[in-house]
Amino acid sequence: MVLAAAVSASANGLAWSYPLRLKRLTRIGEAGAAKLARAGAQGKADALLGIATWHGWERDLGTELRDCQSDGERVAAINAALGSVEHALGQGRSWPTAAAWLVGSGTLLCLIGGFVLGVRAELVGVLPIGLCGLGACLVAGRAGRRAALAQRSRIDRIVAAVAGDLYERDVEMPVRGRRHRL
Repeated sequence: MVLAAAVSASANGLAWSYPLRLKRLTRIGEAGAAKLARAGAQGKADALLGIATWHGWERDLGTELRDCQSDGERVAAINAALGSVEHALGQGRSWPTAAAWLVGSGTLLCLIGGFVLGVRAELVGVLPIGLCGLGACLVAGRAGRRAALAQRSRIDRIVAAVAGDLYERDVEMPVRGRRHRL
């Protein structure tokens, strides 16, 4: 029974790490997005650097935007930041499901091992522990999906405030040279 509780607790730690990590992805709220929208075209990068956390995609985007010379370079920098954010949002998406499988298989192994060893009285508590752990993993997966949607909408508001009307204008994208394989 102690083994089932340990498996359930460790798997739930894995499952809940995904939604908790997503909440730290961006900390800029509505007030920060409004401040970015009010900033001028050249001041958006400085405004983003002023409200961004020390380490994060917002600071990287602000630094890139400050170094950009043309609208095409700004669009490319924004698209690169959105790609890295989308990667961060998807990273760990399957952890709650994997944790649920770990809880289920760990509970099943505890039941089989207890039955084989002849310990039947203590097996009554293993199944409820496993079911509670499984339910908590499924709730963590749902919380992770909701957190990802909320973060996507916050990120979209930030990017819309930073980009302004860049996506509505004709912008010439910078051309990179071809990469040659060695």
